[in-house]
Amino acid sequence: MTEIAVLAVTRLSSGVCVAGIAENGEWVRPTRPSQSGWRQLDYSDCRDSNGNWVVQKGCVVKMDLREAIPTGEHSEDWLVGDRKVQLVRELSEEGYLAFCQNH
Repeated sequence: MTEIAVLAVTRLSSGVCVAGIAENGEWVRPTRPSQSGWRQLDYSDCRDSNGNWVVQKGCVVKMDLREAIPTGEHSEDWLVGDRKVQLVRELSEEGYLAFCQNH
């Protein structure tokens, strides 16, 4: 499980596009293949084991990143495994701004 500071969450096709910075400082976009060809997450990928939506801008979460997909225009893509996302903490607005300034 990799810690990610979530910096963006947007709707994409029939799923969700998530991007953030991993604990090693790399820009990552957790994803899985879809039938439409878009690399995106399912809505269920953004919910913890209790069904709470925890993948939100300003949250630090642990996600099951399996392997990098460094091909195509999105070299930051990582294939997500099947383990449920876990909320680590929510950054305050000041903490979020400080994180963005540092990265």
